[in-house]
Amino acid sequence: MLLYLRSEVTEGNTDPNRKKSSPLEKLAMKAWKASVSGPAMLSLSNVMGRIAQMPFVRKGRLRRLPPPLSGWTRHRSFPAISSSSFRARWKKGIE
Repeated sequence: MLLYLRSEVTEGNTDPNRKKSSPLEKLAMKAWKASVSGPAMLSLSNVMGRIAQMPFVRKGRLRRLPPPLSGWTRHRSFPAISSSSFRARWKKGIE
């Protein structure tokens, strides 16, 4: 099975019924790639994420989110983005 999947990737998939990625999905992947392209961009993304989550945080959890995540948060919650980065906590020795 792995050999088959690898050959599909390297030789290209010729299945005409295969669904292509939507433009929105492609845009989301490009945005993600840009946001993690380096330490400065990752830090900026974390700051922007903390600001963007403010209206949705209750007791340190994200309980209700707008679509497309509303289906997920209808039954479970996300932890809020930490107020300090992993690197900052690592430097301080906090776990």
